[in-house]
Amino acid sequence: MSVQNAEKIRSRILSLIDSEFESDAAFERAMGLSEKTVNNWRRDRSASYMKMIPELAEKFGVNVTELLDTPLSGDASELSNEEQRGETAEENPT
Repeated sequence: MSVQNAEKIRSRILSLIDSEFESDAAFERAMGLSEKTVNNWRRDRSASYMKMIPELAEKFGVNVTELLDTPLSGDASELSNEEQRGETAEENPT
């Protein structure tokens, strides 16, 4: 995943937090996260949200594809070889 894509995902998650919760602390409580977690995301000090994509998608009522803004099937330029073939790390261990 490119740095640009990671930044888009981070921005999308932070935007959802801002629109759905009264504060970062309220979101952290709702998700069971430690204090200042979102602050670290905002300051680009942590990318721990990447490990939480399925949980975040569920919390915001969107599917993972929407959250990740995965390219359409006709545009595979941003996908890895495994993603283009529809494989996951679990299906194709290296």
